[in-house]
Amino acid sequence: ASFLPKLGGLFSGIPSCVLGGVLMSVFGTILLNGIKMIAKAGFSERNILVLAITFSLGLGLAGKADAIANLPGFLKFIFNDSVAATCIVAIVINLIFPEEKKVKAAAAAEEKSEG
Repeated sequence: ASFLPKLGGLFSGIPSCVLGGVLMSVFGTILLNGIKMIAKAGFSERNILVLAITFSLGLGLAGKADAIANLPGFLKFIFNDSVAATCIVAIVINLIFPEEKKVKAAAAAEEKSEG
């Protein structure tokens, strides 16, 4: 909108209550699509654990900003924004915890090698 001043003027003329209503519907749609994706993936023990850690970290960082006060500089930079930190931790946790298919396949391979 900054390259087209008239379009920017049009956007700046929209009342904040209208933008708030639009944002609520957009965020609600994003939330429901996220829940749909989680339900599609299934509620296995692994998925519940990943979600629990992710949500608790996100809520904890958003509610207690001084929790990162004693972290080193580079971690403080990452965890300064609770949304970015929660996304990064969710990705890392998802990569660390093995998927159930991989765990079952590894257990089956181990049983074959023993038997």
